[in-house]
Amino acid sequence: MSMNFFYKAYPAGLLSSQSDEQIDALVSQHPAKDEVCLETAWDVLREALQGCGFASDRQIDQAMYNGCMLINAELVADQAKLFGFWNEDRLIAALGDVSEDAYHAETWLEETSHPQLLGHFRDLKAFFNRAASAGYEVLLYPV
Repeated sequence: MSMNFFYKAYPAGLLSSQSDEQIDALVSQHPAKDEVCLETAWDVLREALQGCGFASDRQIDQAMYNGCMLINAELVADQAKLFGFWNEDRLIAALGDVSEDAYHAETWLEETSHPQLLGHFRDLKAFFNRAASAGYEVLLYPV
């Protein structure tokens, strides 16, 4: 079974003001304002982007099936700024530094997969820009 990585954006304070135990209930009651899924490309992107888009300020172990991370609105804005450094050419160049042990590296490091990987990159970068512009906080989690 493959593990996909999801990002969901919510109004600032909606989740961060809650206890860990309340996160699941809140997420089911309030649909995300925006979301993106990286499928199985998340670990290759995490390594290639040197963590950009994966920094969080709160780990919640008992929520969203396998745990989740919450990124407050300020850190979302910081991550969006960091994405300004990244473009498709830089990402492709950085793939040479990705470990062969990265999750599904054998798939995503193949040149034939690069168009789809670049699509995930564009989606993630655009997601962070939209979330930052709206002042959202972000929940990210694997399933």
